[in-house]
Order: sequence, then C-alpha cells, then structure tokens
Amino acid sequence: MNTFTYNLISAVLLLASILWVVYIIISSWGTKCFNLFDSYATIIILLLEIIWGNFIKTKPTRQE
Repeated sequence: MNTFTYNLISAVLLLASILWVVYIIISSWGTKCFNLFDSYATIIILLLEIIWGNFIKTKPTRQE
C-alpha cells in the first residue's frame, strides 16, 4: 500500500471514532438505560483506531 492509502485509512478511522463517541454522548444524554450495543461498538471502534495506529500502520517504503 502507498502513503495515500495509509493516510486515508488513518483519517477515516480517526474521524469515525470521534464522530461515534460524540454521537453516543449526545444520544445517551438524559437517558437512564444502558445500551450494550453502543458500548461494545464504541470499544470496537476505538480499539480499531488504536490497533491501526500502533501495530498495523507502518511507514511505507518510498517507491521511486
């Protein structure tokens, strides 16, 4: 994969994780119930971001 693909995946994962967390905070505001799906989805999305940023994403070699 080239640098553009790495940057695109990183940006999409970061944006998705931020937007999902904001959505969860807004949607759960004022509710007394606990939605298990939302909590698991939040954990999975944030873990994908952490795993991609620290383990999968490597600096691609420059192709000339």
